[in-house]
Amino acid sequence: MKTHNSQRGVCFYIWMTLTVIWFCLITFLSHQDGIRSTAFTFTIVDRSVTLREFFGEDIDLNEDERWSVNMLYRKAAHIGAFSVLSFLVFMTLTTGGLIVYPGGAFCVVWSVLDELTKFLSAGRHAELLDIFLNLIGTALGVLIFMIFMRFKPVGKKDTDIQRVWKK
Repeated sequence: MKTHNSQRGVCFYIWMTLTVIWFCLITFLSHQDGIRSTAFTFTIVDRSVTLREFFGEDIDLNEDERWSVNMLYRKAAHIGAFSVLSFLVFMTLTTGGLIVYPGGAFCVVWSVLDELTKFLSAGRHAELLDIFLNLIGTALGVLIFMIFMRFKPVGKKDTDIQRVWKK
């Protein structure tokens, strides 16, 4: 019995560490000044074009197309970042045997605050669309978590989420 609890404790701390690292990473990237943030995204755009050219696709983006792809990547990053964050938060709380609802509230609140605090960074601004994308990402992460918990092998002690899904 003690082995099960110690394994659960180790898993909790692993998930907690991953969650804190991810939270710090997205907060850092989100609050870079406008010039660094844009340059970082353009680096990703250019590398993805280079990668696609490596696989034989002939890609020649003009400046307008580069800006469009940049904007697409930036918007997709909102959904991806908050999907991962909410999944990690829920996994941390579940593994620790804690109630997951405060984690959901945290993710929703941070989805809004993350965007509103951009005014503190030079050359950055908040957009209602970005808040919406953050919330979509949060909901997607919760959905992925619920699917993961639905199909995860269940031990002797089911979590509250697993009991609900089994009914």
